[in-house]
Amino acid sequence: MASKKKDEFDVLTFFIYVMVLLTVIVAGFAALNYTKVAEVSRDIKIEIRKLESMQELALDEELRDWVA
Repeated sequence: MASKKKDEFDVLTFFIYVMVLLTVIVAGFAALNYTKVAEVSRDIKIEIRKLESMQELALDEELRDWVA
């Protein structure tokens, strides 16, 4: 009987270690994706600022007359 409990504990311990390993892997992928999303978000904000400044320039009457 004692060996049966020992075997059950070993199987349980094995599954716990597997679940911990999978959790660490998923957390690593989440952290990697978070950094990529943050980088792309920063790039998008920069592009939005550029477009807003281009829009302000396009509304300038003197510039439109000079281009025409």
